[in-house]
Amino acid sequence: AAGEAREKAGDAEGEKAVRSHLASGLVTAAEIYLTDCCFEPDAEARASYLLERALAVDQTNWEALLGMGNLRISQCKNDEALGFVQKSVALWSELPPADQPPYDFRKATAKILIELGQHDTAIEILSDLLDEDDEVFDVWYLRGLCLFMIKDGGASLSDLEAAVTVYKKYDLSAAPEMREVFDHIIQLAQEIKAQSPGGPDGPADPTTVDKP
Repeated sequence: AAGEAREKAGDAEGEKAVRSHLASGLVTAAEIYLTDCCFEPDAEARASYLLERALAVDQTNWEALLGMGNLRISQCKNDEALGFVQKSVALWSELPPADQPPYDFRKATAKILIELGQHDTAIEILSDLLDEDDEVFDVWYLRGLCLFMIKDGGASLSDLEAAVTVYKKYDLSAAPEMREVFDHIIQLAQEIKAQSPGGPDGPADPTTVDKP
C-alpha cells in the first residue's frame, strides 16, 4: 500500500511538471504576439487565447498569470491586470529563494507593479533582488524610482547614487536604453534636490555626475 501511494504521488508530481512545462511553452508563444508580432491584426487575440490556454492547463503558473496581467495593461484594464499580477506574486513570494522565479522574472514583475502603482510591493521585490545581487543598475534605479514616487527623497537619492556607481563601474553608457535610464536618474535627482530644504541651493546632490 505504501508503495502504491508513493507511485501515485510520483505520477501526480510528473503530471504537474508536464502541465507546468506546457503552460510555460504557451506563455512563450503568447509573448511573441505581444512583442515581435505585435503589429499583426490578430496579435492581441492570439496572445489572449494562448494565455487563457496556459491558465487552463496550469492555473498556478506564475508566468501565465503575469503574462495575462501584462496583456490586460495593454488593453487598459488595469484592475484586472492587478488581480492577475497579485495572484502570480502570491504563488512565489513566500517560497524559499531557491524555489522562486528567476531574477529577471521578478524584476519584470516589479516593473509591472510600478506601472500599476503598487510601489510598496515592488520595493519588497526589488529589495530582495538587491540582497541577491547589488550590482544591477536598473534594479537600483527602479527601487529609487519607487521611493521617489512614495516621496522618500533621501532614500531615493541613496538608491539613485548606487545606480550611478554601478553605471560608471561597468561603463554602461554605450547601451542606449541604459543611457536613457541614466538621464532619468539625473532628472529625478534634480527634482528631489529642488524639493529639499534650501531648494536648488541646498545640500549637494550625491548623484550629481558629469554625463558621459
